[in-house]
Amino acid sequence: MNSTYEPSPRMIDPFVIRFLTSTIEPPPPLPLAIFFYDPFLVVPPPPDCSINSSSSSLSPPPKSPVKPVLPPRHRYTPVQLFTLHRIFLKLPYPSLEQRRVIAEHLHIDVEQVRVWFSNRRSRRSGSNAQTTLIQPTSKEYVTVKELFDQLNLSI
Repeated sequence: MNSTYEPSPRMIDPFVIRFLTSTIEPPPPLPLAIFFYDPFLVVPPPPDCSINSSSSSLSPPPKSPVKPVLPPRHRYTPVQLFTLHRIFLKLPYPSLEQRRVIAEHLHIDVEQVRVWFSNRRSRRSGSNAQTTLIQPTSKEYVTVKELFDQLNLSI
């Protein structure tokens, strides 16, 4: 027997042929907003290799330090500090609504109240020293009393 094996031609599905011969469009480009700046991926520019005949020493130009611009630091008045300390003794974790009432009464921002209480709690856990409280005048005491009544706290 001298026969050789030849495979029969295979039938390919027309759908597969259409799929393989169709042009597939590339996906749309990604928005630039998702890319971020990574200083470790940026290749620095090559050093300047041009030698100037007039200058014998190659010194880089002086760099001016760039300092970030920060908002001015808030300074609390003695009455604000007294009120915040007294509230802290009774209520170290004020709710959002309580912080809003405190901020409105003391004429400061809600975020400043939140940060003050956060800093005060961290300072309390670090040391057991009691801070001396500034006593308000009788006029200031009336306004502080109104705030404490609003927060359902006793002085």
